[in-house]
Amino acid sequence: MAVYETSVEEDIKILAEDDANGNKLGYNKRNCVLYRKGEKMVLQWFKEMAAKITKFMNAPTKDTKPVKGAAKKTKGKADAKVDELAIATEKVRQINEQINNLRAQLVEADANKKRLGNAAKEV
Repeated sequence: MAVYETSVEEDIKILAEDDANGNKLGYNKRNCVLYRKGEKMVLQWFKEMAAKITKFMNAPTKDTKPVKGAAKKTKGKADAKVDELAIATEKVRQINEQINNLRAQLVEADANKKRLGNAAKEV
């Protein structure tokens, strides 16, 4: 988590401020913050699970009986988090693709506008 410049709480604050300010971040930056926040939440979850598993692994044998059931529940939760992250990643990719398409259309529209302006001057 130390490789990130902001914490999850700071990302949440950035998103809340962006909501309050009418999405001044823009879609690309906002989606990056959402993606980064999601990554941190998944990493934090795995960190907590690792701590719990380490505690169980270091516990005496009689205390580890519930581990098998807990492991199944934990795996299901981990799989769900991985699926959520995959869905979010795909949505960000699709949004970025749409943004790139809109940018290309804007460049084309500007070129057409210039051509029309030059054609009008020639007439």
